[in-house]
Parts: sequence; C-alpha cells; structure tokens
Amino acid sequence: MDVMEVNPFETVKERQDNEVRGLLNKLQPEMIALDPTFIGNLDLRSEEQRQAERDLDAKPTDVETEIRKKARGKNSALRRYLRKQRAKNIIDEKRLKVDEIWKEQLQQREQKKKEKEADLGPALARFMKRD
Repeated sequence: MDVMEVNPFETVKERQDNEVRGLLNKLQPEMIALDPTFIGNLDLRSEEQRQAERDLDAKPTDVETEIRKKARGKNSALRRYLRKQRAKNIIDEKRLKVDEIWKEQLQQREQKKKEKEADLGPALARFMKRD
C-alpha cells in the first residue's frame, strides 16, 4: 500500500471525479465564465432537421457490400436474404439488385465449371467435385 495515496481502493469513477475536482480547484473563479447569450436559449430546430443532420453524417449504405458476406453454401447471406424476400413477395430495388448479383454468381460458377472440365478432359471430368 502507498501511504501517500488517499484511497487505494477507489473505483475508476471516483478517481476521475477526484481528478476533475483537483483541476477545478486549480482554476481561479474569474477564469470560469458562461456565455450569457447561450444560457436559456432553446434549440428551435425541428426533429426532422436534427435527423437530417444525423443522416448527412452517416455513411451511405451500398446494397452490394451490405449483402455480400464471406459466408458460402446454402445459408449464405445472399440466399438467406432471397428466401426472406420471396416469402414476403416483396419486390424493391434492393431485391432486384440481389437477383442480379445472384445471376452473376451463377454464371461465374458455370463458367468456372466448364473451364475446369475443359482443362481436365472428358476422362478426368467425371472425378471433378459436383456442386
């Protein structure tokens, strides 16, 4: 134990409070002043304006990056999303974009499969992994 320490068992919050009090005690009262024009004023902006400011600060969401995940297989993020949307019968811009991405992926898979079969030849193609 340190003899010079006031309370060796103080919590983080107590330590922070004590530090703030110590710093405020070092300041002279004349140095602490409040802006009289600010005190008592109301924020006259509407909730819509505040929300618009928050929206401007937010990062724009990209549909492609939102949907594409590293997951693969039957429960990939893309397939999960498509299953949910088809169950709801909802067609929107995001759904159309997802369908487009899905078709691209299918075409890429088919193209890779054909290239592998062509590289292996007909004799070894039957040992190739099936999807």
